[in-house]
Amino acid sequence: MKKFLVAIDQGTTSSRAILFDLDGNIKFTSQFEFNQYFPKNGWVEHNPNEIWLTTLKALKKVIKKVSLLKGKILSIGITNQRETTILWNKKTGKPVYNAIVWQDRRTHEYCEKLKQKKYENIFRRKTGLFIDPYFSATKIRWILENVKISKKLQKSNNLLFGTVDTFLIWKLTNGQHHLTEATNASRTMLFNINNNTWDKEILKKLNISKSILPDVKNSADNFGSTNKKIIGYEIPGLELIIAFLSFILIGLIFSTLFGKAILGYFDNLITRIPFAGNVYKAIKQITETFSNADAAYQKVVLIEYPRKDIYAIGFMTGETKGEIKDRKKIDMVNVFVPTTPNPTSGFLLFIPKEDAVELDMSVEDAIKLVVSAGMVVPPTK
Repeated sequence: MKKFLVAIDQGTTSSRAILFDLDGNIKFTSQFEFNQYFPKNGWVEHNPNEIWLTTLKALKKVIKKVSLLKGKILSIGITNQRETTILWNKKTGKPVYNAIVWQDRRTHEYCEKLKQKKYENIFRRKTGLFIDPYFSATKIRWILENVKISKKLQKSNNLLFGTVDTFLIWKLTNGQHHLTEATNASRTMLFNINNNTWDKEILKKLNISKSILPDVKNSADNFGSTNKKIIGYEIPGLELIIAFLSFILIGLIFSTLFGKAILGYFDNLITRIPFAGNVYKAIKQITETFSNADAAYQKVVLIEYPRKDIYAIGFMTGETKGEIKDRKKIDMVNVFVPTTPNPTSGFLLFIPKEDAVELDMSVEDAIKLVVSAGMVVPPTK
């Protein structure tokens, strides 16, 4: 019998389910878009039921494909839009309000009040994050303050919060598991990254009860099995897809600490691991592509992004030309800003040349910094 892995990719505009064989090859993809709602200027919402139903529809199409291939799904992984906030009734499973999307800025004024109270250092020291509407914490508080039923449910311990991963796990397991993992938790602005727990002091300041929060597990843990009543198929080993990236991080640490000999041994080892090996090779390939490119495209730069006083690592890929330059009439450069922990995706930005601060860091060291989420820091030259 053929064996497969499934990745659920729940994004900002669509839900996808991707079928992989054990060598990491994509065998089938199903994808469905859902609506975007903009009730007011700066507000962005999704309907949680649409998120769930498009995910379920995509997953069922993949399951049907597996049946045609006479195969078996060994495990499902979930990757998701992060800070998007959903609160729902524990008893009925019904959301109390639309999902407030990570792009939403409605809590800007409240965030400014928290800063005026000199809370910024507390939040930064404990969560590693600036106080900003981007993160889940103030979105939760907004729902509690503006949706009457939410306070009542919180008081009776019948309210649950989750980012999209938690909501999908709850749905897939038919309400048996209210869980998240550390990387999603760390984007809520409620999670203390020093002791890996929900922070009591911050919860108190925001009047959020710990009872609504999911238990936090490691990314590689088992998050339960899908409920047969929900998808017609019981799949053990529901996990978050970020787990296999730990292998990549180990490889980067080995290459930094122990040199080429052990790295060569590690390469041979990890490339034999189904699925993880293919991802490792893909990220290694992009590193080598940047490193072996023409010298003009090897510059690592620091840019102010996505807003003032926040900075990101980027790769300058050339000077901006054509219509973009003609319209702006200033010297600009193309900068690729990779995402963490997967540098194969990212954003292409066109910025004034003077705003790109060139670093002495090598491309290889910059990739290590990005993939490791800042844990593998290159030496100062």
